[in-house]
Order: sequence, then structure tokens, then C-alpha cells
Amino acid sequence: MALRVSPVILLPLGVLLAGCAASPTVPLGSVDGPGTGWSVTVEDPRSESTADCSEDPSVSMAIQSADLPSSQLALQLVSGATEADAFRLADCLAAALRSGKITISAPAQ
Repeated sequence: MALRVSPVILLPLGVLLAGCAASPTVPLGSVDGPGTGWSVTVEDPRSESTADCSEDPSVSMAIQSADLPSSQLALQLVSGATEADAFRLADCLAAALRSGKITISAPAQ
């Protein structure tokens, strides 16, 4: 008697295994923000530490949500910070994070 495996079972298993094999990547997006300065936010940040990024001289304020695990991290940049500063900090966060979604918010026009 031959054993039959349903394709319905194999598809979710294949998706699950493909997700386990992939290296972690951190998606990056950019939006026009409501504020007057640049900011960099991370949804569901997972890392050992982002201190090197949040202590950058271009950061005026770093806020992380108090829920565990943290659901948000926000870096508000100083007045006069540039787009290059925002992307540099996003790159810093991407290197420090195991996962999360990074968004750069431009100043309102």
C-alpha cells in the first residue's frame, strides 16, 4: 500500500521551512511625516542593543515602547538633520537589528 501525502500539507510545510532557512532581513520604507524634522522608526525591533544608533549626535530623542517584546522604536533627529543623516541611522539600525520594519519619515513640507 502506497503512502499518499496531500499537497495541502506540503505547501504550508514548504513555506515554513523556507522561512527558517532565510537570513534575517530588515525592510526599509520612507514616508512623508507629520513633524518638522526627520525621524526613523522601527516596528517590532528585535536586537541585542541599538545604543550605538540612538546615541548618535544626530538623534535628539530615542523612545522605545515599554511592552515586551517592544513593538516600537523611534529616533527623532535634531533640527537641521538631513536626509543623509536619516539614512545613515536607518543603516545603523538595520545592522543592529535581527528583525523589524524600518521607516524613515521626512519633514512635512
